[in-house]
Amino acid sequence: MRTDAQKFPTELKLWKYEIERQTLRHNLPHREIIYVILDFEEMSEVIARHGFPVVPHNWQYGQESLYWKKYRKYGLGIVYELVVNTDPIYAYLLDCNSLTVMKSVMTHVTAGHAHIFDHNMFCARQNLHMMSILGNDAQWYDEQCALHGSDRVKQFFDSALSLEHLIDLHAPFIKSPPEKTPEEREKQLEEQKTVKRLEPAVPLPSYMDDFLNPPEWIETEQKQLAEEVEKERESAKGLRFPQEPTRDVLKFLVQYAPLEGWQEGILDRIRRTSYYFLTFARTKGIHEGWSSYWEEEIMFEYGMLADKESTEFDEHLAGVQRQGSGLNPYRLFNDLFRDIKFRWDTGRHGKIWTECENRDLQKHWDEFIIYKVICDESKTEEERRVRWQEFSAFAAELRKGHLGYPKEFFIRDFLLRENLAPAWVCYRQAEQELETLKSRLRQTEEIEKELPPAASLESPEEIFKLRRDLFFSKGRKDLWSWTSAEIKREISAIESLLKFKTGYLKGEIAVEPITIPLPWMEHADRHRETVTLGQSRQKMDEAAAVCDDVTFLDEFFTKEFCEAHRYFLAKAKKVWSSDDGEEQEHYVLETQSFERIKRKLLYQYTNFYEPIIVVQDGNYLGKGLLYLKHIHTGV
Repeated sequence: MRTDAQKFPTELKLWKYEIERQTLRHNLPHREIIYVILDFEEMSEVIARHGFPVVPHNWQYGQESLYWKKYRKYGLGIVYELVVNTDPIYAYLLDCNSLTVMKSVMTHVTAGHAHIFDHNMFCARQNLHMMSILGNDAQWYDEQCALHGSDRVKQFFDSALSLEHLIDLHAPFIKSPPEKTPEEREKQLEEQKTVKRLEPAVPLPSYMDDFLNPPEWIETEQKQLAEEVEKERESAKGLRFPQEPTRDVLKFLVQYAPLEGWQEGILDRIRRTSYYFLTFARTKGIHEGWSSYWEEEIMFEYGMLADKESTEFDEHLAGVQRQGSGLNPYRLFNDLFRDIKFRWDTGRHGKIWTECENRDLQKHWDEFIIYKVICDESKTEEERRVRWQEFSAFAAELRKGHLGYPKEFFIRDFLLRENLAPAWVCYRQAEQELETLKSRLRQTEEIEKELPPAASLESPEEIFKLRRDLFFSKGRKDLWSWTSAEIKREISAIESLLKFKTGYLKGEIAVEPITIPLPWMEHADRHRETVTLGQSRQKMDEAAAVCDDVTFLDEFFTKEFCEAHRYFLAKAKKVWSSDDGEEQEHYVLETQSFERIKRKLLYQYTNFYEPIIVVQDGNYLGKGLLYLKHIHTGV
């Protein structure tokens, strides 16, 4: 395989520096990324091996490689990149992509996947040395083939691979208790047999004890505890194992199955590899949603796209996020992150939102929630009145297009929901932010004076590397993330807000205050908890850090989101055709019920749509048989 140095063009290297700067500017730190550009023949081989150049030999890798070659050949789709969580991160790119697509894919990788690798709690448990580990496994596997016969080892390896998903996705987070001596275990078992009686919070007459602890309940509890203790004793003697059903079937086989050493080694290595890829499977939606979100945000930054590239990027973006006949995880999770941004910027979360049943209040929510914030911040009624008057003038000027937002945004209140509360938050923080930006601008311009003039450069992109090298040499990586031109644009936007403030304080802008209906006051009074607007980035970072796909969907796939994006369930149904008199299969709408849609969605991501298999008994009928049980939960 050709290396990064041999294949990564200079133009892309320069854009790599600019993309890294943009990701830091958006506070998306990540570790080093090595890009490898491949043709599709090479890419299909890498995809088949899940991004690892050396893995134990098996026919399935060749089969999967052929699948991806045909997938591309017949126009069924395209794989733009493949990213592997190692140290450093390896990202494989397709050489036939245009410069526009290359930039967007590199942004997708840098701001998305690489950031999630470093900050998601599930990714944090991945072994970052899997390149070396799988290479060593491949060498060990070849040695076993030579020692025990190639056919025998390969046949067992094939059989073992069919069990690769029989692991416990919760195992990496379970801490095993320390081993106890036989005496300690026996003492613990005796203590477990004692029923813990309910004690009253205050002293009661003795005759009340039978009401708190009925004899029938005591007897039932003692019987149940005795059965549990007996199970543990049988397990300790080896008469019953495992004591409780275990989902990690591979671990159970490694520990207890009558296998030769090399067979245990194969199972153990497959299990270790499965746990590595487990994280990718359980966070795939988070990865793609976060990456797609930031790819779109950063690529539309000033200077990232030339005018002629905009249409191509839009087509690329539409192709990736299009809603086809099935569920598109890129689109679903991207939309969910955008919904988080909208809800936490505008206060549409928590009890104050979910317990609001007044339709008119919901319609004017943005004005109401700012009224609630003003009430929280005001110490007196006069202070609240003055601030509300200021907001009323601010909202009127915003609609006229005088505060940096086009007035067309607010025709028939179009885009008002997305912009009113965030604009007010920016306005309230404008003075403090302006001082910070001016200080940064002075320091940045001082360093940028040492850059060569643009006319002396062979290409405009050269400035990306020159600027990076200059700031790094001076130890000012913190200033590198913003250019002076970007800071000036931010200052210009803030100054338009402060210009309004100056005019308002001088009395040049006067409007009638927005009427505060009685339901607003009543709802604000019922919910005394403090409301904070503009918290979307903190909430998005939190979700990306602590969620996997199931918990993310459970938390953020709401009824409002489901209805707004028109999700539904479809099913195949045989319909009589008038053309030929035969029954034909058509997909028809089954339901738009939110509860059923969410349940189906969660089931689809639970255990990766694989059946949950547990070891029920390792010595079934006393004959050394393995009794496996399918735990059916609707998956």
